[in-house]
Amino acid sequence: MIFYCKCAPVPVSLAGLFFSKMPCRSRVSGLLFTLFVLIAPTTLYAQCNALPGTTNQIFSTTGPSSFLFNTSNLYPDGTPLSPWYVSSFPTFFQCQADSSGTYYYSYYGATAFNTYTQQNYLEAGYSWMLRYTYGSYNTGLGFAMGVSSNASKFVEIPVKALGSGYDYIQGTTGGSVYLKAGDILKVPVYFSYRLFRTGQLRSKPIASGTYDLTYAFGDSTATLALNVSGGGTPYTTVLWNKVLIAPQTLTINDKTCTVLTSALLVQLPTINVNTLSTVGSVSTPTSFSLPVTCTNSTNVYMTFTDGANPGQTTSILQPSSSSTSSGVGLQLKGSGNKLIYFGPDSNVPGTTNQFLAAGNVVGLTNLPFTASYIRTGVVAPGSFNALATFTMSYQ
Repeated sequence: MIFYCKCAPVPVSLAGLFFSKMPCRSRVSGLLFTLFVLIAPTTLYAQCNALPGTTNQIFSTTGPSSFLFNTSNLYPDGTPLSPWYVSSFPTFFQCQADSSGTYYYSYYGATAFNTYTQQNYLEAGYSWMLRYTYGSYNTGLGFAMGVSSNASKFVEIPVKALGSGYDYIQGTTGGSVYLKAGDILKVPVYFSYRLFRTGQLRSKPIASGTYDLTYAFGDSTATLALNVSGGGTPYTTVLWNKVLIAPQTLTINDKTCTVLTSALLVQLPTINVNTLSTVGSVSTPTSFSLPVTCTNSTNVYMTFTDGANPGQTTSILQPSSSSTSSGVGLQLKGSGNKLIYFGPDSNVPGTTNQFLAAGNVVGLTNLPFTASYIRTGVVAPGSFNALATFTMSYQ
């Protein structure tokens, strides 16, 4: 494109003639443009990418597939039937940093296991939901399960419908770590579960047999997810794996023990009233024992009940109405010289003042005890008789 400018005439005198000259010096032969292109800087966010074969995996817990307990016991709902079984997965989550930076992670999870309405187990101030699977619904068996980020504090996994995503796991401790490009982040998970008496058989004992603990829709797992993000990034990598509750089948065997005597007479010596000089003083103990035999390794628990006053829970057995003495009671001690307190006549685990008489009993065992007079007040001489009953609980 060519542009010309129009210039004013400049008069020039030559030989009496008048000429006009048009010196147009403002000729432009183009336009010069300066082009500025602004290139915005690219923001690179740090991301931790899942390693092949480390996500969407199933980890199996460890725990026994058979249990021994007294199936004749009518355990109340919420009674623990086993200890907590803990499984450690030190590399449950793994991902690789694509650039250097600080990475932040937090725990999420979901489980579709059903829960028993208003049936919880309180332990150390924490309330555990009691759950069941399709196979355990009408068995009287249930379980509680928890997850931990540090193997010390276990907490509930949120209950969610299958396929409805994950929730943040309250009580877990996430973290942050600086990684160089190519470094691998390894985050552990600790999982625990425990069997409980629960379910629909509240008026019946749990029967011996093998039980199927699989879930109705074939999913006997809890899903755990780890959200990982780099510093300042709006993008989050979600790593997720499943934990399989093992075992899938459970065998219950009955703990059977027999007390080889139904009644035992303990003959205490005659003593002088001056032997018991002050309230609380005791006489020389008299030893006796109860023979018990068990077919399987069994923890034998006992409860002694005062025949004269079944509701009392002190450590002093009161004299029966046939006694003519006063100011004296009887004190019992068990293995290890441990003082025995009296409680109700019940074999339910956890009964008031129930105690472990012997652990892991197989075959014949004699349970050792002692009995001593104990002064309770002003002593009047006479005869002394007392009656105590004992109840065994095989756990």
